[in-house]
Amino acid sequence: NAVPGDIYSYVTKVLRIGGGKYGLGVWSARIAILTSCAAGRIVGYSGFDLVPEKKAKFVKADLQRACRLQLGFYAAIIILVACTNSWAAAAKYWLLPMLMGEPLHAFFHIPDHLNCEHDYKNGRANTRTTPAPSFVRFNMWNMNYHAEHHLYPSMPFHQLPAAHDALQGHFAHQSSSAVSMHRDLVAKWIPHFQQRLKLGKENVETEWVPCAEG
Repeated sequence: NAVPGDIYSYVTKVLRIGGGKYGLGVWSARIAILTSCAAGRIVGYSGFDLVPEKKAKFVKADLQRACRLQLGFYAAIIILVACTNSWAAAAKYWLLPMLMGEPLHAFFHIPDHLNCEHDYKNGRANTRTTPAPSFVRFNMWNMNYHAEHHLYPSMPFHQLPAAHDALQGHFAHQSSSAVSMHRDLVAKWIPHFQQRLKLGKENVETEWVPCAEG
């Protein structure tokens, strides 16, 4: 939800590098989530914030099993690659697409939460839906319909477009496109961030809306 304070933090956010624990950005969070949940320690998105047991107990068994299966799958792939000496193929068809796909995902994911409310209980105001081309919707499993996904997280991905049509006008934030959000972020938000920050974080997060949303 936070607005990047300068171009450097914006670029690292898009490239999914820097920040986070150990300076590895999203990668440290992914590894921490997998390993912690596989060990029965349920954590949040950062990978290092423990979920209270009274909440974790409802998903602990299923999440632990899923993470163990995923880690087992990765281990099997690594063993297969090592036994067949297929490191070049693994880099070309797995590692490289993953590294290239993350910035694309970030480009469309950043507008989903940018400068939205932090209230996790308010599903109509803590995120937005961002229109995207069909190939992006296909590759992201319709996750550009982010407001609908947050409001109804158990809804199958293929039903999100219909939910979007049915819920028109019910969300606090809108965006005409990810490109327009990034353009306004770089041109209008970041140049004045430090000046606005002097007014206090609350002014920046809720009262300051320099980007006219379409």
